[in-house]
Amino acid sequence: MWIRFASFLMRNRLPVLVGTLLLVALAAWQARGVQMSYEPAKVLPSSDSAMAQYQEFLGLFGEQANVVVLGVEHPDFFSASALQSWDSLESKLNRIEKVDWTLSPRTLWELAYSDQRFSIDTVGTVPGLKAELDSLPFYREVLWNSDASIYVMFVGLDEKVIHTAQREKVVGQIQGLVEAYEQEQKRVVHVSGLPYIRTETIRASAAEIKLFVGLAALVTALVLLFFFRSIRAIAVPLIVVAFGVVLSGATLNILGFKITSLIGLIPPLLIVIGVPNAVYMITKYHMEFARHGNQMKALTRMVFKTGKAIVLTNLTTAVGFGTLAITKSELLIQFGLVAFISIMGLFVLSILLIPIIFSFLPEPKKRHLRHLDRKGASFLSSFLQSATEHHRKWIYGVAVVILIFGILGMVRIVPSGRISDDMPIKSKAFQDLRFFEKHFEGVMPFEVMVRTSDEGAILRSRGLWKKIDQLQDSLSGLKGLSRSVSVIELIKYANQSMYQGSPEFYELPNSFDASRLRSSLATSQLGSGNLLRDYLDSRRSVIRIRARMADMGTPELSALTTRVEGISRSIFDDSEVRVFFTGASVVLMKSADYLIKNLLLSLFTAIFIIALLMALLFRSYKMVLISMLPNLLPLFFTAGVMGWAGIPLKASNCLIFGVAFGISVDDTIHFLSRYRQLLTSTGGKIREAVLMTLKETGLSMAYTSIILFFGFSIFMASEFGGTVALGMLVSLTLLVAMFTNLTLLPALLIGLHKEARELPFIEEPDEVETEETHL
Repeated sequence: MWIRFASFLMRNRLPVLVGTLLLVALAAWQARGVQMSYEPAKVLPSSDSAMAQYQEFLGLFGEQANVVVLGVEHPDFFSASALQSWDSLESKLNRIEKVDWTLSPRTLWELAYSDQRFSIDTVGTVPGLKAELDSLPFYREVLWNSDASIYVMFVGLDEKVIHTAQREKVVGQIQGLVEAYEQEQKRVVHVSGLPYIRTETIRASAAEIKLFVGLAALVTALVLLFFFRSIRAIAVPLIVVAFGVVLSGATLNILGFKITSLIGLIPPLLIVIGVPNAVYMITKYHMEFARHGNQMKALTRMVFKTGKAIVLTNLTTAVGFGTLAITKSELLIQFGLVAFISIMGLFVLSILLIPIIFSFLPEPKKRHLRHLDRKGASFLSSFLQSATEHHRKWIYGVAVVILIFGILGMVRIVPSGRISDDMPIKSKAFQDLRFFEKHFEGVMPFEVMVRTSDEGAILRSRGLWKKIDQLQDSLSGLKGLSRSVSVIELIKYANQSMYQGSPEFYELPNSFDASRLRSSLATSQLGSGNLLRDYLDSRRSVIRIRARMADMGTPELSALTTRVEGISRSIFDDSEVRVFFTGASVVLMKSADYLIKNLLLSLFTAIFIIALLMALLFRSYKMVLISMLPNLLPLFFTAGVMGWAGIPLKASNCLIFGVAFGISVDDTIHFLSRYRQLLTSTGGKIREAVLMTLKETGLSMAYTSIILFFGFSIFMASEFGGTVALGMLVSLTLLVAMFTNLTLLPALLIGLHKEARELPFIEEPDEVETEETHL
């Protein structure tokens, strides 16, 4: 089949070239509509209990991840000039379109009680402001931290812009006003909150996509120049992978997906993954041309001798990504599907364009073929043949040591997932997040819902008030959680206002006072909105407890929620009351744990599918074992490095294993495909076929592995810790895989098979019929 395809391709090269270029032009037109995603990554399926609870919470109380938090450390905050600047900042912020409200020590509302009615007043004048604020426990440790002279402003954004591109504009306007305040007051304003963090993350991700594409092209070009010393050998592969990137953009737009931080990795990945196709093909082209000097014959042989191997290698690489599509996570499904289609599309472009483009270029000159006879290449070939033939026991011994190292390291790996995993460590956003954690226990929303079966019970039952107050006291005592606020705090505040605002009466009312304030509190207004709507549902049967939490890892969050569940069960022994924990932060962190589980599932699925492909190809369990061992061993080694180096297992680095396995097995397929051909031509002489395969494919395998190593190393230039880990660990895995495929694989072929009759290969006409009849 491949001989016929190669002959057809070279005889019809012009119409095929024109058709392919028209397809690329159409793809470029489609790719124009690709957009960035401003929505939170959809990781958890809607059926997941955590997501179901969060959706229920949003239905009752609305979006709660729409607040930007500003904090300033200012010992002279209450001076006239400082307050004037603060008031000016807050006034300007309120004039920004899509900013709904602000709340700070200067604009907080004060609850007053007169004539058996509650009313809303503003805080006092400048001279007595500090003393007045100190008399309001309701806001303490929420709007200020007196011990550190830190004051906070909450900026609420319109819920409709939170998940749109307009959010970036609004956050940018806020940042502009904050910078002006900083210059005027000579103070640093710390900014945080999910809208700000997500905006900064998207900005950094968009900038890094361009950076990585440029670095990937530069690094691969330099490596190709070093190997081939030819401009055409650089230009042709880069043109083809550029077309592949355009095709991926079209795929994204046609499927209706948007660019996420994960999908943004596909363009540079395509460059890094696609160039090895060209390396194998160009190397084979040069080898064939060096033998007989006939360009068209060399190109035709290049296609049919590498075609099957390249389609299998691209298929296994695509499977490494594509298995992500079997998960229930929308984020992984989109990434896996786009990556699979893009990789296979790049294969089609490579197999069509590379031979056609080279057919229109001048024949290779002697200097273009020198890389085939370099001393380094000859030394590598001789060394590998000697090691395989005479030192197999040493190779097996090193493999066992790597396996033991990996297993012992794996047991030390601890899973973890943080919101800050997706943030550049050196960024201001990351540093500001740590600032709020230090002084306010964090800014990430942690929500508790207490549900009763009795409508209106929350405002009627004083006994329930006491239990919820006990729960809040317990929550505030837990490390990583801030002081919480609920309708119980409002009830305490109302009780305080009934006693002329005296702070010592900030407590739950006695039975007599409780009956007085119920009706008044239920009808009190804050501006045009209901005072209780942020804390009670319309049926008055669900109470919301708002708290903030630190940026915890998955183990810490799990321990915290377990602790809180135990506390709530001990307090609410009534089966009629149920307690739920939710919030955007909780969903994000549970999403990280869900991602890890699904990525591991996709890895095992990829291993199974690739093993099945090997079984169908060779129809021998020994060959499946031989082909899988050299590629599983690097995964054990990388897992061992992670364990011994204390690198936690996160969603970002869990992706490493499936990607690296799908790519590393490519060398195995190239080696075994050529081995099969040579085994036939040598009359079943295994040793001779293995050594000849090493000589012919070893150089290409080394070239492509080095390109992949340096190609993935570019991700270490990222500001995101997860992307840095991806680049470092994938590069390491592929480097180890290069050595196992060049040493362990041929050693196993010689050691496990003594006779050719043990290798029941599939008969293939392409491999046994005479080539010249089709040229």
